[in-house]
Amino acid sequence: MQLREGYTFLMLPFRLVSEQWKLDAQSLWQPAEIKLERDVLFPYIQNWMQASANSQNRESLPQSPYNFDIFTLKPSAGDDDSLRQRLADIRNRIRKPVRAAKLGLDFHVLQREADLMSVKLFVNRLASVGLLIVPIELEASCLSLDNLIALNYALAKTDAQAPKLEIAQPLSPLKGDVPSPQASSPPRGESERGWTLPSLFADMLADFGDAWRPFNRNRLRLFTYLRVSETEERDALETCFLQIVRCENPKYVQSPERSESEGMVRRTFKNIYVGASVEGGAIMTLSTPEEEAKAPGTSQHIMNFANAALCKRYLWVWIMVLLQRHILLELVNELTQLETEKADDQTLERLHAMAERVAILKTKTCFSDISDYTQHNQYYAFCVHNLLIREHFDEIGEKLAALDTVIASKASEGENRRNDRMTIILAVLTIASVTCDAMTVLTLDRYNPISGLILSAILILLLVHVWKQK
Repeated sequence: MQLREGYTFLMLPFRLVSEQWKLDAQSLWQPAEIKLERDVLFPYIQNWMQASANSQNRESLPQSPYNFDIFTLKPSAGDDDSLRQRLADIRNRIRKPVRAAKLGLDFHVLQREADLMSVKLFVNRLASVGLLIVPIELEASCLSLDNLIALNYALAKTDAQAPKLEIAQPLSPLKGDVPSPQASSPPRGESERGWTLPSLFADMLADFGDAWRPFNRNRLRLFTYLRVSETEERDALETCFLQIVRCENPKYVQSPERSESEGMVRRTFKNIYVGASVEGGAIMTLSTPEEEAKAPGTSQHIMNFANAALCKRYLWVWIMVLLQRHILLELVNELTQLETEKADDQTLERLHAMAERVAILKTKTCFSDISDYTQHNQYYAFCVHNLLIREHFDEIGEKLAALDTVIASKASEGENRRNDRMTIILAVLTIASVTCDAMTVLTLDRYNPISGLILSAILILLLVHVWKQK
C-alpha cells in the first residue's frame, strides 16, 4: 500500500536508580528550545509538561521537581576535545541516511530542533524516570506501508534481535565541525560501519553513568504517525494500522472477530484514526486526491497535520500519558521491593514518604479533562484507558494500604514483645533480689560463693529460656 507520509518516534523509557548524576558542561545535552502552541492544554497541565521546554518558560514559570526537564543534543562541543569526539560519534550515526542492513531499508533521524521532530530527552527528577525520543522517517525510495510495518517491528527490538544499522552512503562534514580522522569513521568499539539502537542509546545516556536502567531491556515503545490515501481498501488498511499500534508484522494474524482491536483503535473523525496499546501508539490520517494535489478550496488540515496538530498537541499528550505510566510502574516496583521483614522506623518512614509522593503525583498527573477541545479530551481518555493509568493508581493505593497495615501490625507486635521482655527482666531481677536477701538472712550475713554462683546460673538459664519463648 502507498504511504504518503510516515514518522516513527522511537521511545526508550528508563528509570534512574541513583541520585548521583547531573548534566553539566561536559554533558552531551543542553536545555531544549521548543516552540510551543499556547491555550490548547489547560495551563496547569501545560506548565507541568512544558515548564522547561524553552528559555522563556524557564524564566517565567515556577520550576518544580515535579516538572519534566527537557533536553536536546548539543550542536557543538566548544573547546572540549572529549565532548567533541563523543558528539561526533553520535551525530555520525544519526545523520541521514541510515540503513537497516538485513531489511535493506533506509531511513533518517529527523533534525528539527524547534519541535519534537528531533532527538529529545525528558527527565523527571522526583519520580526518577526519563524518556529518550529519537524520531525517524523512511527515505522516499522506501516509503510504503509494508516497509513502515517491517521497520517498526525490527527497530522495536533491543535484545539480541536488534537489527544492525549502518551508514547508507558517505557523509560530508557538518558545518562548523572540526575535521578529524574519527569524524567520518564508525563509532569506537563497534564493528566497521555498524551499530545497533541499544548501543546508540547507551552512548546518548552515557552522562548518567550506571544510574539508569531501561524499563524493558528487550523492547522500545513506538509512536507512529502515518498518512495514506483515502482510496486505499479500508479493511486492509485497518489491519495494517492495528499491526503498527501493536508493533507487529503480518505474521501476527488477528482473529476475524477482532475482539482485541476494538479497544486499541478508534476512528475519531472520518479521516482520522487513533490507536494506543502498551506496545505503542499511532495516529493515521486519510488524505483525498484533491488535498494531495492542493486543489483550490480544499482544506490543508490533514496535509499539515504532522507539523501542527501532531507535534503541538497529540504527541505531547502521548508523551504525558507514557511518562505517567512509567512513573506509576516505578512506584509499583519500589513498593514490591519494600522490605517488610523488619518493621523499623526507617521502613515506616519510607512508606510514608512514598504515600506522600503518590498523593502529590496523583494531584499533578491524574486528570479527567486536559483541554477545552473535545477531541483532545477524548484522545487523552483513550490513551489513559489503554495504558491502564487509573488501574495503576488503584494498584498503588491498595499496595500502600496493605503494606501500611502489615508494617503497623509488625511494629505493634515488636513493641508488645519489647514490653513483655522488659517485664520478665524486671520480674527475674526482683526474684533474684528477694532470693539474695533471703540467703543473706539465713546465712547470718555470711556470704557463700558457691550458692551465689548456683543462683546466678539458675537465673541466667531462666532468663534465656523465657526470652526464647517470647
